[in-house]
Amino acid sequence: MLRLLWGLLLLGGMCLWMTGPDPVRAQSTKKKTGPVVTIDGLKSQTFDYWKQGKAVKPELYHFNFPALPTDKVKEGPELTIVPISGNDDDTLEQQKKQIYVPEGKKLDEKVTKFKAGNASITQLELYGTYLQKDKPTDPDDKAKKRDRFRLVAVIFEAKGNKHLIRLVGSSPTVGQILPDLGDWLKGFK
Repeated sequence: MLRLLWGLLLLGGMCLWMTGPDPVRAQSTKKKTGPVVTIDGLKSQTFDYWKQGKAVKPELYHFNFPALPTDKVKEGPELTIVPISGNDDDTLEQQKKQIYVPEGKKLDEKVTKFKAGNASITQLELYGTYLQKDKPTDPDDKAKKRDRFRLVAVIFEAKGNKHLIRLVGSSPTVGQILPDLGDWLKGFK
């Protein structure tokens, strides 16, 4: 009987060890020790699991994130920051066009507005099938449909300048990153 009890205890421990915490959630509990992002003189430090990639013009910053081990999509999400101009509504509508909505269905979206330091922030969250293009501005570039994706578009306005912060990736992984994105945005000073 004692042997059976020890065997069950060992088996339970192995199951816990194998399923362990996912990398994004485990890392998001750490302090902000990643690169510092500066937008129009306002600064906020990122988390250490935000891996800074090479920004390609017009990008100012580019970050890569690890995918959850349980995620069907193996490429991790990406976050980019680019300067923009124009009307906020037009910018958000342009982002909405990147999510495929079947006929008769409604786009699943959420808009949040808040302040961080002297910056005004408008955050749009979109869920669904992402229409991924290699060249987003090229009308001849055929989009690949990526199911169960989430696109978070943030208009960051400070000192009369606007920037678009975009986080795109599979919905489960982006869902794990979203609280840290909010903390990071609120940290701009």
